[in-house]
Amino acid sequence: MTRRYRSTHDLISFCERLLKPNPRANAEKVLEEVVDELYRGRDYRAIGIYLAVDHKFICQSWRGLDKPVQSFPLGVEQSISADSNTSDLAQSVKIGARILGMIYVRNASSQEHPFLDQVAKLLARYLTTDQGKLLFRKARKNSPNVEAEPHKRPQSARPKLTLAAAAERAR
Repeated sequence: MTRRYRSTHDLISFCERLLKPNPRANAEKVLEEVVDELYRGRDYRAIGIYLAVDHKFICQSWRGLDKPVQSFPLGVEQSISADSNTSDLAQSVKIGARILGMIYVRNASSQEHPFLDQVAKLLARYLTTDQGKLLFRKARKNSPNVEAEPHKRPQSARPKLTLAAAAERAR
């Protein structure tokens, strides 16, 4: 019995529809749906999306026969495979030089790289939306090393001087 793959064009258009910013959509479920569709459509042994949080990758969604590695340090993407006989691909998800995450695929051919690169670009755009930022906040909060290194507050969170406060300071 041979397995039919869904075309890359169909899967890319499906991912585009799912990863469009939608304030009513649950961000975790969106990633689960993307992973599920890629898993079923391309017949991978396993596929996962990892987010880069606090100098490590944290598993956000996973589908497959193998058990996922929940987290590992940045820079060791190639060492998360336990079996050296499988062909694994780790496609980084990034905007410019900033790494946002990674798509990890087990049992994929080398011809999958262009397809996974397109999915990674769509995912990178999604992760920079409000929903994606919420995923990062939740992952950072659930990270085991929360107390080890507190997260800096954004610049915009600092109180701004009002005209009245500025006038009082001038007196």
